[in-house]
Amino acid sequence: MRDSRVSNDSVVVSRNSFKRSAVALSVAACLFSGGHVIAAEKNTAEQDIEVVEVSGIRGSTKASINTKRFAASQVDGITAEDIGKLPDVTIADSLQRITGVQIERTAGEGGPVAIRGLPQVDTMMNGEVFLSATTIDSSGADFGDLPSQLFSGLDVYKSSEAKSSAAGISGSIDLHTRRPFDMDEGFTFSGGVEATKGTISKDTDPNINGLFSYNGNKWGVLFTAVASEANRKRLCIL
Repeated sequence: MRDSRVSNDSVVVSRNSFKRSAVALSVAACLFSGGHVIAAEKNTAEQDIEVVEVSGIRGSTKASINTKRFAASQVDGITAEDIGKLPDVTIADSLQRITGVQIERTAGEGGPVAIRGLPQVDTMMNGEVFLSATTIDSSGADFGDLPSQLFSGLDVYKSSEAKSSAAGISGSIDLHTRRPFDMDEGFTFSGGVEATKGTISKDTDPNINGLFSYNGNKWGVLFTAVASEANRKRLCIL
């Protein structure tokens, strides 16, 4: 009887140890399988990562706001968001975007400019008096002949200032050309090609512009050129 008890006890102990080992194995299997799942999720997440690149015009907007903020008079302006990226073909079209500025169009293209309805506008380029060949007898300029790609921005002064001795009655416009020291150090190239086709004339009008600049930190040089052609045709009803 004693031996049978011992044998029964040993059987019970062996069964308990078997149960414990089975539980340990199942827990270990769960842990290992969980690790594989986590690794698979990480690999899937790394493969599914998408790069989203956002580009904007924060720099040009900030420059325009600072021009108004630090001016001693009523000033508004436009700054090119990047090289050759003023929003319109000519400076006249860009000026029309400014509040209080009106332009006169001929065959769809902008020309003379008025500020608050008055055409007596003084025109400057980099702070100096600027006159065009068609407006030599007035203080203004024909903005329809000035491509926007030649300029980095412009300021419209809607009130007179003491520093401007030849200001117009309605205000002044100051055009800013690009300068080599405004570019990054080294060489800078920029260019663009556009083409428009008229629905009436059926002709294709090309527009080609290019810029080359070198900033040597102590000296610099910049060349820019624009070539365009416009074919106009009108329909007359008799």
